[in-house]
Amino acid sequence: MVRRVKTITRDALGSTDAPVLVLVHGLGSSGRSFARLAPLLAPRFRVIVPDLPGFGATGGRSTTVEGMARAVLAALDEDGAGEFAAAGHSMGGLVATAIAEWSPTG
Repeated sequence: MVRRVKTITRDALGSTDAPVLVLVHGLGSSGRSFARLAPLLAPRFRVIVPDLPGFGATGGRSTTVEGMARAVLAALDEDGAGEFAAAGHSMGGLVATAIAEWSPTG
């Protein structure tokens, strides 16, 4: 399922009852970089793969790491994700760390 809302575009795979895992792509990439990995994780997790601002289907202007983290958090809030784990590749690792810092569930 792909959702396009006022925040960012993201794919979601797996059961809505499963623990949430957010995979954050690196610089110059998009959520498509996890196209092979996400389906392998979907039997155990609700995998959410966002396209960060300025990348992939989200488009627009890129922003700071903090801005990207806040965009992901807003999307997770819209999706009703609740508690989640986040992992990232390259710059996505920095964004995942910022997500942990800014997450209200900390």
